[in-house]
Amino acid sequence: MQRIVMIGRTITRYSWMLLLTIAVASCVNDDDGDDPEVNFDQGAMLTTIGNNVIVPSFETLNNEAATLETEVSAFVGSPTESGLASVRAQYIKADKAWQRCAAFNFGPSATFATQSVLNTWPTNPTKIEDNITNGGYNLQTSSNLTASGFPALDYLLYGSAADEAAIVNRFSQEQALKDYLVDVVDIIVSVSGTTYDGWLASSSTNYLETFVQTTGTDIGSSIGLMVNEFSKEIELVKNARVGIPLGKKSLNVTRPDQVEALYSGMSVEFSVENMKGLKALFMGLGETSSTANGLFNYLEAINAQEGDGLLSNAIRDQFDLIDTRLNDIQGNLFDAVDNDFATVDAAYTEIQRLVVLVKTDMTSAMGVQITYQDNDGD
Repeated sequence: MQRIVMIGRTITRYSWMLLLTIAVASCVNDDDGDDPEVNFDQGAMLTTIGNNVIVPSFETLNNEAATLETEVSAFVGSPTESGLASVRAQYIKADKAWQRCAAFNFGPSATFATQSVLNTWPTNPTKIEDNITNGGYNLQTSSNLTASGFPALDYLLYGSAADEAAIVNRFSQEQALKDYLVDVVDIIVSVSGTTYDGWLASSSTNYLETFVQTTGTDIGSSIGLMVNEFSKEIELVKNARVGIPLGKKSLNVTRPDQVEALYSGMSVEFSVENMKGLKALFMGLGETSSTANGLFNYLEAINAQEGDGLLSNAIRDQFDLIDTRLNDIQGNLFDAVDNDFATVDAAYTEIQRLVVLVKTDMTSAMGVQITYQDNDGD
């Protein structure tokens, strides 16, 4: 009898808890009127981003790098000013193609350290010239990251002598300089190719399949990795591309020598292209695709709010505003940080606002944990 009473009390206690849970849930539903279950196909979004944004971007980089190799081969075979102009034009096209890939620093890019190999700046002219003079260098070591990649090309093609005629004369006279240019381009071609191949279904890794299938938002998921690199790349634009030259890390003492693409003066153009790549990832819309399905759509589906509107719209509009502010900068960034500080600072302010929208608001709405480290705030 005693046992029966105890069981009865247990049943009564759990029944009361069940009723309380139902009551609380009813109150929640009455407050917001929304079904907490969100019907959004993460796999479909990842498929669109992978097939329409990421893989085509790396394919373009691979193709532009191969064309760069062809142009360089012709130039070193017979250095002329017209040949130099052709190599410079192709360098810019290849570097812009890289800017569209910069945010995809996961999967094959992480495996092959693509970002570090292709675009570690500021480049080190002293190390480059020492390598040329002494020979015996290995551009695949970490100690030579600042003497290789696109920033090294920027120096070799624009800064290795006083003007075009002098640069052509150097290449005509110095076999070691020719060899170094070829070696730098060879690594760009190699890393671009292996990274692109790593995404393809025909490769042994077939990372695209892994990317599409690894849904969820936890650490290690495709969305988790993608959002982290998306956020980190925006911070890189804010800090390294604009903030450091502007003096944000040096007590407002400008440091124009720290700009990307110092010698060609392409800093602003490369930043604009980089932001276009980031927006393409956010919208899930490639340059040649007509179907959009990206992080924008995900935020819409979960009804993430920002002020009186949708967070998805706020981030999209902030990308457009940043594009306007960057294009407001006249000439190259090296001159602008000193001669037109207010215009550059206005661009910096808008990029900073995007960092907060993405790193704080978007990640919170999606339930994505930021796993990379920074020590300077937002």
